Amino acid sequence: MILGYISFNQANRLWQNTDDLYNHPYQVGRTVRDIQIGVLEIHRKMKDIAMDEGLTYEQINKIVHEIDSIELNVYENYGLVKQFYLGPKEDIDKSYMSFSSWKRVRDNLIDIRLKSGRDEAYKTYIGVNRAFVNSIIPEINRLIQFSSAKGETFYEQAGIEKDKLFARFIILVLIIVFSTVFITFLLIRGIRSPLRNLTSITDEYSRGNYSVRSDYISENEFGMLASAFNKMAFSVQNDIIIKENVAWVTHLLMNEE
Repeated sequence: MILGYISFNQANRLWQNTDDLYNHPYQVGRTVRDIQIGVLEIHRKMKDIAMDEGLTYEQINKIVHEIDSIELNVYENYGLVKQFYLGPKEDIDKSYMSFSSWKRVRDNLIDIRLKSGRDEAYKTYIGVNRAFVNSIIPEINRLIQFSSAKGETFYEQAGIEKDKLFARFIILVLIIVFSTVFITFLLIRGIRSPLRNLTSITDEYSRGNYSVRSDYISENEFGMLASAFNKMAFSVQNDIIIKENVAWVTHLLMNEE
């Protein structure tokens, strides 16, 4: 029962560490990297809009729709990060607000590209859009670094729990071994002591000492055996005394005749 409780408790701790390791460092780290990939992908498409002179109006609109799709995925990933992130919430909020604010910069660049052409769009891309992305990426990296550090912490905790489990297992095995040895010793002593007593008594009885009795008293089988021997010895001794008395009386009567 003790072993089962300890195993159950330790298994729960290891499962909790595994669950934490998945839900925070692994899942959050993977999701934040997806956000980073999405930001870089949007940035690359904005670069195409700003620098490619051959793009038609339809092609620019197609790229804008692709950016909107990527943006939607990024927002979904931010929702997952908010759910499982264990670090300061202001880190997520700051990164989220920066990404949301980037939308106005992109829309302005696209509007300039459509109305003023490639040169003005490129200037805006270099002066505003690139600088905005350069401020977003470090905030995302901060989330990645925290999740990686948290993963190392959970890994260390799992190692500590493993060492504790191993130590407790060794202690439990030693307790079981020593308990088994001790109980075996008591059982052997409990058997050997009355057995020696009965053996000694029966040997002395066999040599003609009919008055010998066992002084072992117990409610176990050996006690019952000792009691039965004493009764038998008493009965036999009485029979012998009676026979000796009868023989003595007979001898006297025969001598008187």
